[in-house]
Amino acid sequence: ATIAASVAGRGGELGYMIYDGLGWHVSPPATGAWQLDRLLHELASIQPPRHRGVYRLGDAVEEASLYAGTGILVILAGWMIFREYEVSKLVSSVKGTWGRTILAIVLPSRVDDPLSEAAARLEAWWYKRNHAVLVKGGVVPVLARGWLAVPALLSAVGGVVRSLAY
Repeated sequence: ATIAASVAGRGGELGYMIYDGLGWHVSPPATGAWQLDRLLHELASIQPPRHRGVYRLGDAVEEASLYAGTGILVILAGWMIFREYEVSKLVSSVKGTWGRTILAIVLPSRVDDPLSEAAARLEAWWYKRNHAVLVKGGVVPVLARGWLAVPALLSAVGGVVRSLAY
């Protein structure tokens, strides 16, 4: 919503696709405050799915690529959603179909307990292993440590969007 408000405030076209685990909410690019209002309403209306299915980000992005244009795809996700398969599928799904892709990843916050330390080590290993694959595939990774850092993450994503839009 923050990024969309910035785009709409500058008079740019705003289109969006929201994947809620069950399907897509799609709105083609348009200008005007009503488009931003529609996005905010859809974001506020999303309910978590009632099933406990496995979400496959690579499959969702592959499906999203059917609607792709030359816009910027922004994905906000926790890092645990990724496996090696997902990273390679994500890269192959977006390559050549989107103008740019920004992957905003929320990492575990650092707390002094053994579980958080283990998660931080696993995250560092994952990021080191997959960073080159993402960058080589044209995906710009932007990181935040913990969900409390999401406002800073969105600000960083907004900066990347501004730099790519001009």
